[in-house]
Amino acid sequence: MGRVELPRIAPYAPQAHVSTSSTTSAP
Repeated sequence: MGRVELPRIAPYAPQAHVSTSSTTSAP
């Protein structure tokens, strides 16, 4: 699932991943 979501959100909405991973990868 994780490997499928990466290429799924990375191409059109990289921010979507940041929103969900905000707590994990907070700049």
